[in-house]
Amino acid sequence: MSTAQTLPDTDPLDSLPEERRSESRYGCRLKVLYRTEVKETRCGDTWVMAKVVDVSRNGIAIVTRRQYPPGTMVQLVVMSPGWQRDRHLEARVTNVSPAPDSEWRSGCELTEPLRDGELQFLLQGAG
Repeated sequence: MSTAQTLPDTDPLDSLPEERRSESRYGCRLKVLYRTEVKETRCGDTWVMAKVVDVSRNGIAIVTRRQYPPGTMVQLVVMSPGWQRDRHLEARVTNVSPAPDSEWRSGCELTEPLRDGELQFLLQGAG
């Protein structure tokens, strides 16, 4: 009877690795205006509406009608009273998955973490 052998440079995998996120994400339901480096129309810069579905200090997930490939840069403006309209968040799409209603969920990494109080503001506005 033969037995399975582990190769010298490998370790047995007893379980799948845990998710590697370094911080908690919070469910959030806000509207944002966004634009990308991708030309949306022939008219030039166009801001488009999206929904925020979760947020953390270093990341944000948005749902859009268009699929954007990982690496796409996105500028976001939160559509909530009290948010500074000239405060744009910049992020890079890191992952994309289908969402209901023929939409796309884009997980994004913020190029700069949210400032003090901004995460709390977004969570309070989501309620």
